[in-house]
Amino acid sequence: MTTFEDFNKPFGVKNYINTCIEFFPSPLPNKFSSSDEEFSESYDLFQSSMDFNFEPIFIPPSEEITICELDIDNFKLIPGSDKIISGKEFLKFQLQKINIDTLIQLPSRVDFSLHDELKTDLLKQTLDPSIELNDWGEPVDESKYPYWLNYSDNLFNIYKPVEKDYVKEWEKNLKIGKKFLEEFRISHSSLLLDPLADAILNPDWGIYNHWETKIENLSEVRQSYSKWNCPLMVIYSGKMWPQYTNNGWPNFNSPTYNIYDVYVRNNDEGTPM
Repeated sequence: MTTFEDFNKPFGVKNYINTCIEFFPSPLPNKFSSSDEEFSESYDLFQSSMDFNFEPIFIPPSEEITICELDIDNFKLIPGSDKIISGKEFLKFQLQKINIDTLIQLPSRVDFSLHDELKTDLLKQTLDPSIELNDWGEPVDESKYPYWLNYSDNLFNIYKPVEKDYVKEWEKNLKIGKKFLEEFRISHSSLLLDPLADAILNPDWGIYNHWETKIENLSEVRQSYSKWNCPLMVIYSGKMWPQYTNNGWPNFNSPTYNIYDVYVRNNDEGTPM
């Protein structure tokens, strides 16, 4: 039993987390959804991606963090309920809980793919043992292929084609990718989410790389990234105390926060104007 299977109840992070990511369609929004009031600062974007069916993801340090049970009547941490967990376990738990539209945005951004070894392990663990396999671990009879196997090279392709003739095929692949993630993030979480979490936290190609543009003038950055073929990744740096209530939307939110800087991350997704 993992830490979170034993602690799947409302909780909050006691010691702050300093990085959060969100996704937004381009161009970036410029006003609050609940009113016509325009954003005045870059930090106004924080936790507004839910207006577009995305959720924030709080990126923990790789070392340990402390969480406490949450009193959902007043949203305060319960004294004496401290529990120390690894940052990676907290990240994996978020990857299990966030909605699938948010999750599918992550793999290609951190160079995660369904490589041959992972694909072979999934097939071994999910196919009927009586099915005859070839030297690559795939069914000899193609009619026995799982629904995702023929699409494994493009399961996480979030980049909408420019040419309209290819859009329907891309939408089909994306739908299969979402189904794949929805299924295997629960049934084979260690096999799928462990390497994805490692990729996100990797110091060489993970989330902490490719912070391309600091948002100091929201209007100017909004224009620069107005033509993009995938949702924009926005990164916040500051102090955040995320909470999980087990029944809210978004799944994780930080009622208390101090945002210092906001960036657009770009890992070879396009060229700003």
